[in-house]
Amino acid sequence: MAGHSLGGVMSQKYSLKKSDKVKAQVLMGSTLTREHRSIQSDGTTFFEYPVPTLTIGGTKDGMMRISRIAESFWHSSENVDAD
Repeated sequence: MAGHSLGGVMSQKYSLKKSDKVKAQVLMGSTLTREHRSIQSDGTTFFEYPVPTLTIGGTKDGMMRISRIAESFWHSSENVDAD
């Protein structure tokens, strides 16, 4: 499954409902929405989303702010729960 910008939001909702059929997804100019993660008591981020997801974003996207992409990167790469 793949989605760009707002299509990335719609694709993750669809993928969540059909997680038994969707193997993975690619979000371009989009990130997993904040509703799919929580901060644990030790401060690390825990994702509650069963579909493996690759996000692609850049400064020239034009719609998605780079600060939102940086926030998502920090939660998914730097601060993520090891499990």
